[in-house]
Amino acid sequence: MREAELLGVLAQGALSPLGAALRHHDTDPALNETELAACAQQVLPPPAETARFHTDPDVTATVDGVCSPRLAALLDQLADRAVRHPASLWHITPASLRRALDTGHTADDLLHALRSIADTTVLPERLTDLVREAADAHGRVRLTTPASLLHSTDTALIAEIAASDRLTPLSLRVLAPTVLTSPLPGVTVLAALRDAGYAPIDEEHDGASRLERPTPNRHPLLPAPRTAGPAPEAPDLADLAEVLLSATGDMPVPRLSPTEQVLARDAQHLDPPALRRLAHALDNALETAITYAPGAGRPTTHTIHSLELDPPYLYAWTGTDDEVSTFHLSHIQDVDAEAPA
Repeated sequence: MREAELLGVLAQGALSPLGAALRHHDTDPALNETELAACAQQVLPPPAETARFHTDPDVTATVDGVCSPRLAALLDQLADRAVRHPASLWHITPASLRRALDTGHTADDLLHALRSIADTTVLPERLTDLVREAADAHGRVRLTTPASLLHSTDTALIAEIAASDRLTPLSLRVLAPTVLTSPLPGVTVLAALRDAGYAPIDEEHDGASRLERPTPNRHPLLPAPRTAGPAPEAPDLADLAEVLLSATGDMPVPRLSPTEQVLARDAQHLDPPALRRLAHALDNALETAITYAPGAGRPTTHTIHSLELDPPYLYAWTGTDDEVSTFHLSHIQDVDAEAPA
């Protein structure tokens, strides 16, 4: 019974005209199939291929009955579907037309498509004006997203860079006499400009110069395995004795090494033993631990290695991170002889 209702053979529990025709066709095969098709068409009329356009109060398109797939797809591209039953209704707005224009269509394309589905030979004037106005406004503002932006107040320099054969791989494009763009990352563009003999600087998004800091060489945490060869030379005890004997005053202080002297200028919170431990870690590429307290912050302990000194800063890797951390020497409170595991 349910299948018969879905097929239109039954309606309200009784045979429909289509069901009666099918029963007649079953008992009388000579029944013309055209008559059978006519009965089926009464149950399911052909889909609509045209729409009616209205301009009061809004610009809309309505379709009575069932839309053909072509008509529904075209109206979905140009307008916003509102109601599906009993009549299909679409609202045509500047936003819906903009979407169609974004796909590459022109105003003439849209008007031609609307005329092909209209139930009249002439489109309403308000609909035509709406399409023209949307097309005129479309593309007046353009957005591009360059990977790199070069700019300079020297227009001659910008023109020279744009015309340089060595910089052709950067695919530079002139946006203005003082602005160039490249689809490549900034690191690649900077390297290419420097290789070509220019001296660019990197900039933050707010126009501030991005300072580059030296990249320290990373050292292995474990000592290299011993290889066959002469043993390392023992320290000269006479030189060490001279350092100790050179101290003067009632409270003798050993002479500072060059690294300790550099550290002492900025690391005011470190006493001589801590200063010596930090200098020893720097000179011998060792891992160590520091107590660090920036400003009014709470002291924190950091295990650091691969140290690089650039007064008043100390660059180092912390733990297993793959990024260099920056420490201000004046904020280092203590240096541990043994780094925590």
